[in-house]
Amino acid sequence: MNYSRNKKFFKQNLSVKKILAIVALFLILGLVLFQSGLGAIFGILAGIIIVVLISKKPSPDDIIADCMAQVENARVEALDKLGLDESEVNLIDPIVIYGFDYEHNIGDDELGECYWQYSELKNKEKIWITPIFSINVLYFSETEVHMYSKFISMVSTTSKLNTSTYFYKDIVSISTSSKVTVNKKGGVEENITYDIVQLANTGGEKFAFSTMDSAASVTNKINAFRALLRQKKLEK
Repeated sequence: MNYSRNKKFFKQNLSVKKILAIVALFLILGLVLFQSGLGAIFGILAGIIIVVLISKKPSPDDIIADCMAQVENARVEALDKLGLDESEVNLIDPIVIYGFDYEHNIGDDELGECYWQYSELKNKEKIWITPIFSINVLYFSETEVHMYSKFISMVSTTSKLNTSTYFYKDIVSISTSSKVTVNKKGGVEENITYDIVQLANTGGEKFAFSTMDSAASVTNKINAFRALLRQKKLEK
C-alpha cells in the first residue's frame, strides 16, 4: 500500500477559490513586473502551481484499488489467523464483507490530520472515503462460524485484528441495515448514512460490519448464511 501517496488524498485540500486566489496573485505580480522581464517567470510559476496542486492528489479509484488488494489477501490471512485449513470450512463459500469504517479508533496518530473525502468513482458512484478500511471474513465449519475482522489504516502500517468463533446455536440473526454517523472534521458537522451487515448472538453482542458492496451481492451472501443457519438450528 502506498501510504505516502494516500496521505495526500486524505489531507485537507486547498479549495478551488484558494487555488485561484494564489494563481491570480502570481498573475498580478507578473503583470506588475512585466516590464522588468520577470512577468513570464511568474506566469510559468502560476502554471506550475496549478499542475502541482491538482495532479499531486491520488484519485478515489487509486484508494479503492489499494483497498481491494487488501481484500484479495484477507481470505488467506483469515485462515492463517484462525488456525484453519480450507477443507475444514467449506460448507458454503466464505463471506467477505468490506467497506470504509466510520466509527472505530485504531490508535493511529497519523489519522489526526486526515479528512473524510466525499468522492466520485469512475462508475459515477459517490461515497464517503475514510482513512480506515475494514475487512471481515466469515468461514463456516460443521459446528461453528469463524470470524476474522481487520481494521486497516490507509496512511500507515497501523492495523487492528480480531478473531472469534461462535456455535451456530449461539447466533441469533444476521441482517442488513443503514446506520448514521456524524463527520465532525472539516469545520462543519455532517450526517453520513452508510450500509452495514449486523450479526447478533445470544450473549447480546452485536457486530456491525460496514459494507460498500452492491446490494445484490450482500443479499446473496446473507441469504446463503441464513439458509445454513436455519439448517444447523434444525439439527439436533
